[in-house]
Amino acid sequence: LEGVVGVLLCRFLGLPDHRADLAAVRAYRAYLNDERNAGSAPAGRQGRKHIDPVGANRSLLESYLRVSLDLGLTLPRIPTLSWSKTVSRHRFGHWDADHNAVVISQVLDDPDVPEFVLDYVLYHELLHILHPVKMGSATKRIVHSAAFKRDERKFPRWKEGDDWIRRLARRRGR
Repeated sequence: LEGVVGVLLCRFLGLPDHRADLAAVRAYRAYLNDERNAGSAPAGRQGRKHIDPVGANRSLLESYLRVSLDLGLTLPRIPTLSWSKTVSRHRFGHWDADHNAVVISQVLDDPDVPEFVLDYVLYHELLHILHPVKMGSATKRIVHSAAFKRDERKFPRWKEGDDWIRRLARRRGR
């Protein structure tokens, strides 16, 4: 509790996180990253998760099969796949460890967005299952480790996919 309060106060005051009590922040971050706590979401995060893997134009199940079969991706557990309920401006996907779910933005359920872009984003989110967040020095969380980035580059058109995502984010930001 002291760690989360310290982080929140630092962010509220515009100070770097390391200005908080480092031991408390490390304990808080360690608690967040402990796999034993993955299923114990706080009261506000518990409940039913919106699940809808079939969009108006694309199926996340088909994308998952392409990614896992074509790239030989083997996961410790298969996540629930769903399109987001709302259209996100900059977040095109996320992995929710508490619900073991990958949620992809509806922006990618557009026939003008190439199929490989959806596959790239889904692959990126699935890599978060294989490469969980680690703690770096002090209070820094490493979300995209060197191993994560190495595996991400195994996607055949990763650079092109990344460029597409950047363009979509700029277009949506206007």
